[in-house]
Amino acid sequence: MGLATLGEVATRSTGPQAAADAPVRALLVQPNLPADERWAPAAQRTNLQEMVNLTLVGLNREHRPIHVVVWPETVISTPEGQDKLLDEDIERELKRIGRPLIMGRVGAATSPHAYQNRAVLLDPEGRYVGYSAKRILVPIAESPIAWPWRNQDGPSVRHAEAAEEEGPLQLGPSSLSVVFCYEALFPASVTARKTEGTIAIVNLVNDSWFAGENVSRQQLAYSRFRAIETRLPLLRVAHGGISAVVDPWGRVTQALGSGMTGTLVVELPNRTSPRVAIEGLILFGCAAVGACTVSALFSLFWRFTQ
Repeated sequence: MGLATLGEVATRSTGPQAAADAPVRALLVQPNLPADERWAPAAQRTNLQEMVNLTLVGLNREHRPIHVVVWPETVISTPEGQDKLLDEDIERELKRIGRPLIMGRVGAATSPHAYQNRAVLLDPEGRYVGYSAKRILVPIAESPIAWPWRNQDGPSVRHAEAAEEEGPLQLGPSSLSVVFCYEALFPASVTARKTEGTIAIVNLVNDSWFAGENVSRQQLAYSRFRAIETRLPLLRVAHGGISAVVDPWGRVTQALGSGMTGTLVVELPNRTSPRVAIEGLILFGCAAVGACTVSALFSLFWRFTQ
């Protein structure tokens, strides 16, 4: 696949292949799942089916190859291994999609009352490849403290557990800098998960906590600086908020508004990215300025020594 990437994710995959120097095309999927059902165990299969249906509609509309599909933060809130039938359903449905998938899913933590917020990479057969987990937790909202307004009898009594290590989501020789929700506000959270082979920043988001688009718009505005700083595309894939594609200059090139369902397709450049091109121009400019300076000094020396 693009950059010899996604074919390396699982050598057994049968998804679309692209030449090593071709762009990677990603399908971003935005659902509108009921906020009060996302953490209900009984709703997980319904939510999975809606995500699969949206994905298949997006794939059928796109005539060019799609190399990876991206779902938002915590669309599946049952941890891996806790419901074997659900895991089997996920494996079966991903075979229908036939593409590598980055899924926002809850993962098991060290405490039975805690969970990890993860981006899980699955191959086209639905098999686990790897994950990246959230490290910067939202104060209060993801705290283990039993705040009075939280539902003590429901799943919200669980709290998030921060990941101990940061790193990219590896796709063969390439990688994605995956950040969760408001982690995109912090430059260090992006760079800690970035390598020389990183081709994009992926921001998985759940904005269903908030009414309206104000919070989504504010977070998107801040997130755009991460694209500018790294000279990488930023893909904001949201539930209950705004999904958007931001180019390496911080410009929003595509977007889906809050409450909408749909898909976006984005081409991720291979390693010859705008960042590399800009660095090359800077080096060329420095070399040109240096050469002109040396030439001017030599001319002055020649004039005064004649």
